[in-house]
Amino acid sequence: QHMNPDTYLKDRLEDQINWYSRKASSNKSAYLRITTATLIFAVSIPLFAIYLLASENPLFQNSFCLAYFGFAGLAITVLSVLNHIYNYQDRWSHYRTVGELLKKERNLYQMKSGPYKDQDEPFDLLVERVEKTISPRNS
Repeated sequence: QHMNPDTYLKDRLEDQINWYSRKASSNKSAYLRITTATLIFAVSIPLFAIYLLASENPLFQNSFCLAYFGFAGLAITVLSVLNHIYNYQDRWSHYRTVGELLKKERNLYQMKSGPYKDQDEPFDLLVERVEKTISPRNS
C-alpha cells in the first residue's frame, strides 16, 4: 500500500512514536513500582528486627514481627522474580531508545538534513529507515 508523505508521517510514523512512548512509560512505571516496593520491604525487615529486639517481648508483637519477616521476605522474592521475568528496566530503555530514534528520523527528514540532504527520493529513504528501525522491535 502506497502512502503519501503526509499520511505516512501522521498515520504510521507518529503512531509508532506514540506507541513506543506509551510502552516506555508503562514499563518505567512498572519498574519503579516494583523497585520501590522491594526497597520498602527490604528496609522494613531490619527496622522490625530492631523493634523486636528493643521491645518488652510481648508475645503478640513477637508473633507479628516474625510473621512480617516471612511475608516481607516472600514479597521481596516475588517482586524480584517478576522484575527479572518481565525485565521492565531493559524494556523501558529499549522502547525509549526506539521512540527517540524515530523522532530523530522524523526531524532529520523534515529538516532535509543528515541522510535526507540532497536525496532525490527522501521520502523513500525515510520509509526504509523507519521500517528497518521498527520491524524487528514490534514486541
